[in-house]
Amino acid sequence: MDKLAVTALAALIALLIYCTAVALLKKDYEAYLHQQIATGFAQVDEISQEVLTTLNQLESKPIKSCDEQALHQMRQVVFLSQHIKDIGFLQGDRLICTTGMGQLNTPVHNQNPDFIGKLGAKVWINMPIILTDFEVYAIVVQLEHFNAVIHRDFLDSLITGQVFWKISFANSNGSLTPLAGPLVEAENSTANTDFLLEECSNRIPYCLTVAASNDHFSDQYRLVLLGWQVIAVLAFVFCWLAGGHFLRYYRSTQARITRGLHQGAFYCLYQPIVEISNGKVIGCEVLARYKDAKGDLYPDEFIPLIAEHNNTWPFTRAIIQRTLQDIDACDGLPDGFKININFYPQDIESGAILELLEHPDLKRQQCRFVVEVTENEKLTSRAAGQTLSLLSENGFEIAIDDFGTGYSNLRQIQEYSCHTLKIDRSFISEMEAGSIRATLIPHIVDIARKIDARVVAEGIENNMQNQELISAGVTYGQGYMFGKPMPLDKLLSMIAKG
Repeated sequence: MDKLAVTALAALIALLIYCTAVALLKKDYEAYLHQQIATGFAQVDEISQEVLTTLNQLESKPIKSCDEQALHQMRQVVFLSQHIKDIGFLQGDRLICTTGMGQLNTPVHNQNPDFIGKLGAKVWINMPIILTDFEVYAIVVQLEHFNAVIHRDFLDSLITGQVFWKISFANSNGSLTPLAGPLVEAENSTANTDFLLEECSNRIPYCLTVAASNDHFSDQYRLVLLGWQVIAVLAFVFCWLAGGHFLRYYRSTQARITRGLHQGAFYCLYQPIVEISNGKVIGCEVLARYKDAKGDLYPDEFIPLIAEHNNTWPFTRAIIQRTLQDIDACDGLPDGFKININFYPQDIESGAILELLEHPDLKRQQCRFVVEVTENEKLTSRAAGQTLSLLSENGFEIAIDDFGTGYSNLRQIQEYSCHTLKIDRSFISEMEAGSIRATLIPHIVDIARKIDARVVAEGIENNMQNQELISAGVTYGQGYMFGKPMPLDKLLSMIAKG
């Protein structure tokens, strides 16, 4: 993963956020269009109910001609109506009189209706009529002997907003006859209808169609879309910064170590511990190593980071498991062979190391497992001393690594039931220079004798150091002179050769 990938991912997330917001807003816009249709249907239904109710009421009256009493009754109905502008009386297909014009000098013959409704009402959508002295176009509905005139102005508010629409008559054969609306004319042009919804009423034989373009949608949600654009930009910046942080962490040594714990990147090498007088191998120290696709990490890189991020016990558990796997894969370990495994002091103080007592594979008869710990102030606690004593009582040997450089004193070492003191390599490396530090080696040997512990010298590299250590009373040692850290099978070959 690199910066380009982080940038691409951040852009993709920002785009996804914006596109999701647009999709949700489009659903909201479609709901708005559905509401427009519902409002239009409610208005058409209201007008239809008023017209049919009015015509049925007139039909029930004993009106047979256009006398003054009949015209008075008809005009009274018009006055009380909300949408009806005029009412006419017919004999057959001839219009005899209207509330607006009174008795017609010349009866008017009706044209064929645009359609006939389910209840037998004849409907003319755009009929020219005369109201007083003016000719206008209106909607006319006839039922039996009466007709009602409805002004078309209600169509102006039937559907509001920047949308195209049309109202259609639902024929008995299932086809639709367009009646009115801007969409009737727009269908013959290149009108953009990115949103197109059509619904038919269950009460009246009409269908409403609304259509809108993406431009209409953008105008409707201009400020909201602008807000989501700002949010998308902020999301890009946040994801880019977070991705950069994650990328830096992913590439860090700590992240490699964490992944390695789960992916088996840690493995073990074994450095022989010998009797320095004759080179006989009596045990080994388990040394953790790391290798993944990016290469090797050295112990001085991963050991401190494991402690810093509180992964000490998961790490040690993984090393123990790997050691046991290596032992199972090889044959030929001599009886009493000592296997030193390093433990972090904090795992001793916390008691996590007591999990060893429940591990049956650590009680093998042919070898002895040695708990090797570096002198540390954490080991001075009472809890640490009790833990080490409990391990010793249950068959584990205790070795103090890098002895002489830490916090231990003779009384504490005795309380730990310590079996081995390992002289730090810094004492050995300064032997040839005759430093004061090197003169302390006999004193360490004396301390070991007082507590009945073995002494192992670390970092022996040449014969001169080896002879000096023998003269000082040191019995055991490890270092490049006797063998570098190696795979267990190679160590067993070395033991077999004597």
